[in-house]
Amino acid sequence: MKNVSERLTEIDVDNRILNESGYDHTDEQFRTPIVGLYTQMRDTWERIVEEILLNRVVQRFRPEIMTQRLEEACIDPGNDYPPIFEGMKRCSHYSGHDLAEDLPTELPKADEIVQDIEALKEFAKIATERRSKLRKGRKYEEGVKAILL
Repeated sequence: MKNVSERLTEIDVDNRILNESGYDHTDEQFRTPIVGLYTQMRDTWERIVEEILLNRVVQRFRPEIMTQRLEEACIDPGNDYPPIFEGMKRCSHYSGHDLAEDLPTELPKADEIVQDIEALKEFAKIATERRSKLRKGRKYEEGVKAILL
């Protein structure tokens, strides 16, 4: 149950290890590490939605819904959905899904991997900053106000 920042750090480390091992997108021996890396990225996109955008209002394997956390939920469908959709689509192409027969089986080039990681990190940063602004803003429940008679 790693949080988003721990996952992003792990992705950077795994990508560095991949590059240090002489990654070549034309060599099938790299398919397993690529599947692992893109599975990590796909899981991190999901964790961003759960942890940052929904502010842990709903969490996997938890029966309760923490409605008071909605105050800092920060979903902006018009701006959030496109990068999430594209990121998840890209990750699903290389992660653990069984590919359809007609899809090309090539592995991503090293610079494409970096672009995918950077898109993930940038979205996490933007969403985190948006949630931080909500945290600093006015609270809905400011408490009971005394009435002097």
